[in-house]
Amino acid sequence: MILADNKYGKDDALYWAVGHDSLAHVAERLIAAGADVNYANPSDDDVTPLSLAAFRGCVHAVEQLIAAGVDINYAKPANSVTPLLMAVDGDCGDRVHVVERLIAAGADVNKAKTDTGATPLMLAAQHGHVDVVERLIAAPEVSGLWRHAANHGSPGGARGCGGAAARCGGGLQQACHGWHHGVVRRFRTRALGCGASDCCGRCPHGLTPRIGGGV
Repeated sequence: MILADNKYGKDDALYWAVGHDSLAHVAERLIAAGADVNYANPSDDDVTPLSLAAFRGCVHAVEQLIAAGVDINYAKPANSVTPLLMAVDGDCGDRVHVVERLIAAGADVNKAKTDTGATPLMLAAQHGHVDVVERLIAAPEVSGLWRHAANHGSPGGARGCGGAAARCGGGLQQACHGWHHGVVRRFRTRALGCGASDCCGRCPHGLTPRIGGGV
């Protein structure tokens, strides 16, 4: 059990408590006792409680932190990763509802990682998270056309399209590269990114035949 008076301080205790919805009552007491909801944990790559809760899909913890006035768009200094990006990249818990809560609270749906240029929509498309893609493209301000800036403009080069780390283009290109039929269909119905090309000049028209569909 994580307690406020153990070897950790209140901030550390809150950080670890929000990663488990079963410890919601502990998190509630720590917040009431003044724990910093925006604490960037130096021993865990400056991840905040909200980012950890979002990554693990802990809806209750996310709601608690939002209610406590957490910075919804805190970006890690190293790569500008936000809680929304962490939620999309997570692989457990209730990812879809966490994404919904973050968007409703004002999360920036177009904030990109500075190391790859990937936006939440691009990550969701790359991973084949159909339900998350639907929530993101429903946001009026979302952009489906952003590229991976770090990889753009180097076709055939060291960071060109020859490797898994070099998947470029917007969200639709990410879905095509990953053979995610359901995600491609969501983009087609919204006509998002149908004319954008990847760093090798390939538009979705040239990529979708490989998965059995046009744009």
